[in-house]
Amino acid sequence: MKQAFLDSPRQVDTERAVIVTESHRRNRHLSPILRRARALEDLLSRMCIDIRPDELIVGNQNRNRRGVPLFPEYAVDWIRDQMDDFMTRKGDRFFITEEQKKTLREIIPFWEGRCLRDRILDAVPEDLKEVLAHGVLVNENYTMSGPGHISPNYPELLATGLRIVAADCRAAREALDPALEDHGEKRDFYQACEIVSAALVSSPAATRNWRKASWPAWAPRRRMSAAAGSFG
Repeated sequence: MKQAFLDSPRQVDTERAVIVTESHRRNRHLSPILRRARALEDLLSRMCIDIRPDELIVGNQNRNRRGVPLFPEYAVDWIRDQMDDFMTRKGDRFFITEEQKKTLREIIPFWEGRCLRDRILDAVPEDLKEVLAHGVLVNENYTMSGPGHISPNYPELLATGLRIVAADCRAAREALDPALEDHGEKRDFYQACEIVSAALVSSPAATRNWRKASWPAWAPRRRMSAAAGSFG
């Protein structure tokens, strides 16, 4: 498995970027937390998944062993400025096709001014922007990615299952008092949690996106059934 990974080409995969962009564009009317929940739901239901003969744990971020998914919701300026050099730059070289570049150029305008990096930079005071422009003090990590720093309660999650989490969120949402000042915020939070939990449970059973060419016909369904059972 290690050698197969090392022998695989390093290449860009635009599937995720396309799906998340289409989702956010379609759900612009929703609150941010619901947009993100629907985006994850779309990713889990639409992305292709490879199951290879030598794998005991299956799943992937993209269709290639050493592929690179892109996250335009975080930042697009570096994609726009560097994509023509992906294959020739000194470090982190990745193969990219002209068709993929065309796809990315169609996606980027939607995210300009909307992505995390652009919104953060818009909020930075002008005097601080001047300091950052010198490149001595930088904090690119928080403007171009999602650090997280959140650890789910996995023992409870595995013991109860995501269907219970979804049901608890639904019950909490329905029990909210509409007169509360923060009713809308809490309602959207519980609904987002419900959407994500349900999407995680149902995604392994979405057989149409599983690529079966490298695995016996019976194997994906057996593995998917097992995965669905552990989540539920």
